[in-house]
Amino acid sequence: MSTQPIIKKAIAYVTNKDELMVFTHTDFPDAGVQVPAGTVEESEEPSEAVLREVYEESGVKGVCIIELLGIYQYNMTPYRNEIQECYVYHLELTQSTYTTYLAALGNTSKYEQKPYSL
Repeated sequence: MSTQPIIKKAIAYVTNKDELMVFTHTDFPDAGVQVPAGTVEESEEPSEAVLREVYEESGVKGVCIIELLGIYQYNMTPYRNEIQECYVYHLELTQSTYTTYLAALGNTSKYEQKPYSL
């Protein structure tokens, strides 16, 4: 049995018709194109965390969870001494939003959201 801590993560695939919400981290362009994701806090459920992460990284509150697509574990060794338990969700936009904008909500990093056609 592993002694590594299990860190829960929430990953959001947010769609609007035939587009997928993605962004680039303007402070770390080498990180590439990403979808909203982050750590589940101790006091929240993964479904709550995915909504929070979408808001923090895009500024968008108007989304609804369609379904939990799956859960998987990933061993981060040798980068970190942890196992990430990832909860992957499909969400849809429920409000109009900009197709491209910068958001820096809740932190000092900037994210540039860009729509991707599916």
